[in-house]
Amino acid sequence: MRPFLTLGAHLRRHRPSRPSSLRSLSSLTTTTPAASPDAPLRVCVVGSGPSGFYTTKYLLSADDNVHVDMIESLPTPFGLIRSGVAPDHQDVKACQNDFTQVAKSKRFSFFGNVTVGADVTVENLRQRYNAVVFCTGAASDRMLNIPGEHLKGVHSARAVVNWYNSHPDFVTYPLDLSATTTGTCVIIGQGNVAVDCARILSCQPSVLASSDISDYALDALEMSGINRVIMLGRRGHVQASFTMKELRELTKLEGTTFLVTQQELDASMTEATQEEINTGRVPKRMDKLLRKVSDRSIQKEGKILELSFLKSPFEIIPSETDPTAVGGLRVVHNSLLGPAGKQRAVSRNEEEDMFIPCDIVLRSVGYLGVPLDGVAFDNKRAVIANNSESSGRIVNLTSGEAVTGMFTSGWAKRGPSGIVGTNIPCAKETVQSILEDYSSALLPTIQQEGGVRSVLQQQQQQVVDWNGYIHINDHEVQVGEQKGKVRDKLFATETMLQVANSGGAAK
Repeated sequence: MRPFLTLGAHLRRHRPSRPSSLRSLSSLTTTTPAASPDAPLRVCVVGSGPSGFYTTKYLLSADDNVHVDMIESLPTPFGLIRSGVAPDHQDVKACQNDFTQVAKSKRFSFFGNVTVGADVTVENLRQRYNAVVFCTGAASDRMLNIPGEHLKGVHSARAVVNWYNSHPDFVTYPLDLSATTTGTCVIIGQGNVAVDCARILSCQPSVLASSDISDYALDALEMSGINRVIMLGRRGHVQASFTMKELRELTKLEGTTFLVTQQELDASMTEATQEEINTGRVPKRMDKLLRKVSDRSIQKEGKILELSFLKSPFEIIPSETDPTAVGGLRVVHNSLLGPAGKQRAVSRNEEEDMFIPCDIVLRSVGYLGVPLDGVAFDNKRAVIANNSESSGRIVNLTSGEAVTGMFTSGWAKRGPSGIVGTNIPCAKETVQSILEDYSSALLPTIQQEGGVRSVLQQQQQQVVDWNGYIHINDHEVQVGEQKGKVRDKLFATETMLQVANSGGAAK
């Protein structure tokens, strides 16, 4: 990525050269005059998660000539920081403080409780801004596509995370943790989300009591019948997606026995795996830690958290007592093939499978982006259409040409990968593309003044501005302090709107 430049620096440069596939813009360019670099740059950012706020931060810091309006479908900002990060990981949520400082800019406005596609169209936004940046994340998840996936007791880990984090759309999610038959939950996948779910389901509820976990989720965990959680990975321990920090947390849960067998670790040791260990610091540390804690004795009391490798699910079996519910999971054993860094899991040739009795199956095999009317979408990659040459510019899927004034950042741009900090270079790249197009007079002029505010005023839409969110935040923190918690999240949209409108001048 080229060095990040300020708007002023862009204005002093000659028109930048661009890949031939991007020189030709959409038909809007031929019918809409280009914005002058001397006029204010007005940008709409759709989505208030980390990618949205980092994009806003670098836009506003580029020059005093930039103004940003941010749209969020929920009454509250911060996206996955609020509804995705585990409640016992408050340190990860500290970036909210940085985002709050961004929101204090006089050139920033927040429009919460506004859904693009329902309350305002993409075309409305294109007419009112020089650039629109879609930071809409990935709001769906991948399916296993195996028999039995429809059974009661099969859930997406994404839904479970939203449930215990008080997301308004998942408060009434039908998650039954009673697990009265086997007391076992199987999580398919070993990424960040899978690890969070495994830890939350396996730890002592008292550990979470002072966090911002919802009261209803804490009550359900205290009454939970789950006493064994098994995390399945299709490849070996060295290829697992969790980090050392996350792994170490799993091995140290109070009152929970962490299980991994030496036999399974050895089964992962191909020549390629050994090469990965020899040449990589993290694989080496991961292998060392897992071997150190392998073959532990199960405590007489407490829960069990088990990591299992080289296994893929191929059928979810109904319960013998209730054919509509989960009774167990049938898995096949895998072997690793391929060179170091590119090993893949393949089913063994012999007819060998394994049955795991369980009450709950959590699917955690990846998030997916969802299409938005008026925005080109790459169905194959499940992201907003863009490519490595476009640097955050949205492109026409048929022609490959950049769509003038349309950009993307974050998971919507690159897919659901990385940590919170991964959004920083991603946002900088997109912002640089916006500034390049602006200084080169490639962005369209504004056709209708007033931004999204003018559309919403016509509809009398109930909007939460930043002052409204501050009311929500103050209320949650105050009630949380009374309960001995970091905060007590509001989860009913109607209540949020009432609190947001309880006082304070609109920004």
